[in-house]
Amino acid sequence: RPWKLIWKVKIPYKVSCFTWLLAKQVVLTQENLMKRGIHLSPGYLFCEEKVETITHQFIHCRITFQLWEIFLSMKCLSWVMPRKID
Repeated sequence: RPWKLIWKVKIPYKVSCFTWLLAKQVVLTQENLMKRGIHLSPGYLFCEEKVETITHQFIHCRITFQLWEIFLSMKCLSWVMPRKID
């Protein structure tokens, strides 16, 4: 189980907790809240493009993608965007 490695990396505990929630697909996004019966207005508030999903929020949102590009270029890294977070 790769998500168990999250607890072995030397990062702040709150970052480990959030990363674990992300890996388990249980971050409280609009999509996950709607699955639990909580009705919200549609549209991701950050970019106003679509329903807030984990994949959109952390990868496919145009604003998030730009932030990833800035951060990675500062570290002289490049990446290929995955289709989804597993």
